[in-house]
Amino acid sequence: MKLLKLYDNPRSIHAQYARVVLDESGAEYKKELVELPLGNLHPSYARVSPVLSVPALELVPKEGANNNESKVILTDSRDIIKYCAGLEGSGKRLFPEEKRVEIDEVLDMIYSANGGQISFQSQQARDPLFRFVLSHVIGPYRTKLVRRYVTDPEVTNSLHLKKVYEAFGERSARQGPSLEDLSLRANKVMSFLHGKLEKGPWLLGQDHTAADCVAAIWVQWIVWADDPSITVTPRVLSFLHQARQRPAWDETAPMWVIPYVKTRLYAAAALAGCAAAGMISLCVMRFGWK
Repeated sequence: MKLLKLYDNPRSIHAQYARVVLDESGAEYKKELVELPLGNLHPSYARVSPVLSVPALELVPKEGANNNESKVILTDSRDIIKYCAGLEGSGKRLFPEEKRVEIDEVLDMIYSANGGQISFQSQQARDPLFRFVLSHVIGPYRTKLVRRYVTDPEVTNSLHLKKVYEAFGERSARQGPSLEDLSLRANKVMSFLHGKLEKGPWLLGQDHTAADCVAAIWVQWIVWADDPSITVTPRVLSFLHQARQRPAWDETAPMWVIPYVKTRLYAAAALAGCAAAGMISLCVMRFGWK
């Protein structure tokens, strides 16, 4: 038996995937908050997750256990979901042996269209200020922060950490899919889910499985994104409504990151504007307007 510790952020879609399956499985676990978008870049977290992403699940053997097991860390939400399949009780219910192939098929589809990317890119396309702040403030600051961490003695003296940041830099430099491509993928997933729901109230028929847990979170993010190019059918919306009635949904408390980010970005912009206006007023009062 292992102690579970989830490195988590309530506004990360992939953390929500992992959390809802853990909650549905009935597993006991501790949570540690990782602040985004900067906390995951710190060297202390790099020692936990070599991919510098959230979530990560730490599996620690209980004290006194008569085994030679060592601590294991899962750094991919899908690996965390699959780990739940081996848990006794509800874990088995979420991953019935006879439906493993179908569950994997659903997960493949969901992971083919990143709901988080779709939300961010659709908002950037419609909101110039949001796009400007992400591209010219948050992005450059994250880059500077990583450069500073790379020169930190804690990193320079660790071959492991140096490789972590090198790999992160390579991933960050890659060009991601366009919004048009993501929207096409999302519509393909929506059609797939719509077809699956012909069998019953849940994706694989009458029984609720891990596939429903993850798909419902994904659909919720797409609904939040409100991208007019993505069609959400009434049948899929009904599925989402049903999923939201489950107790684990309240435990997981899915949250959309965009309003959270916008509120803080716009508040910061307003404060900066007020500060600039105040400085101009002081200068005018002190030196006069010339």
